[in-house]
Amino acid sequence: MPTDPTAFRERSLQREPSFRMSTRQLGMWLFLACLAVLFLASIVAYLITRYNHPQWSQAQATLPGGLLAAGGFLAGTSIFFELALRGIKANNQARLRTSLMLAGLFGLAFLVAQSLNWASVMSLNAGVENRLISLFIFYMLTTVHALHVIGGFVPLGIVWYRAGNREYSSSRWEGVALCAQYWHFLGIIWVLLMVTMYGTRG
Repeated sequence: MPTDPTAFRERSLQREPSFRMSTRQLGMWLFLACLAVLFLASIVAYLITRYNHPQWSQAQATLPGGLLAAGGFLAGTSIFFELALRGIKANNQARLRTSLMLAGLFGLAFLVAQSLNWASVMSLNAGVENRLISLFIFYMLTTVHALHVIGGFVPLGIVWYRAGNREYSSSRWEGVALCAQYWHFLGIIWVLLMVTMYGTRG
C-alpha cells in the first residue's frame, strides 16, 4: 500500500508534549506537600492555643530582632541557589560551584543566628512563668524548622560533590533545581512562621 512521504515526514517531525514531569520532580512535590502539611498543622495548633488563651498579650514571649536577620540569611541562600541555576544553565561550572558554596555558607549563618536567637529568647523571658506556653511553641516551631534546614545540607552536599565532578551541564541540571526547590520551601515556611508569631502578638 503506497505511503505519502510528506505525511510520513510530518509525523516523524511531530514533537511529544513539552510538559513532562520527571519521577524525581514528582517525588519532590509530594515530599514538599507532606512537609507543608506538617508545618501548617503546627501553625494551626499555635493559633488554636493562642486564641484559647485568655491573657495571651501578657503570656506572649518577647521575640528578638535577630529572627529577622536569620530570615535574611535564608533569603541569601535562595538567591545563591538561583544564581547557581542560572550558572549551570549557561554551562558556567565555576559560577555553579561558587554559588552553591555561598548558599551553604548562608545556610550555616542561619543556624548560627538561630542559636543566638534561642539563647536571646531565653534571657529575654527569664523568670516570667506565664510565658511558658508561648516559649514552648516558639522553640517547637523554630526547632522543627531548623532540623529541616540541617537536613537540607544532605542534598546540598550531594549536589556540591556532583558539581565538583562536573556532572551537571546546560542540558542536565535537575538535581540543582530540586535542591533549590527544597531550600526555597524552607524560606517560605520561615516567612509564614514569622508572620504568624509577630502577627498574633496583640
